[in-house]
Amino acid sequence: MQTNSRVVSESLESYAADPGHVRDVFGQYYLWRNRFHRAMWRAIIRGRADTERLVEAARLEIWEHITFWDDVYYAILGMENELAS
Repeated sequence: MQTNSRVVSESLESYAADPGHVRDVFGQYYLWRNRFHRAMWRAIIRGRADTERLVEAARLEIWEHITFWDDVYYAILGMENELAS
């Protein structure tokens, strides 16, 4: 969460975005996200969700997340090696 706060803070400074507008945008996102998760869990509990597809989607999401950060890690290592030489 601190990283997101830093990004938002730097964006506000760089682009002079109105803090109230940024707060409204993120507020709508969190409202939508919370409603989506409540509806998804209701569907799972009531047996209306395809749990096999949900599990596969979760696996894919985790794999993409790990792959992304793995790539970031090696990119940073590469930059450090260039700076050191």
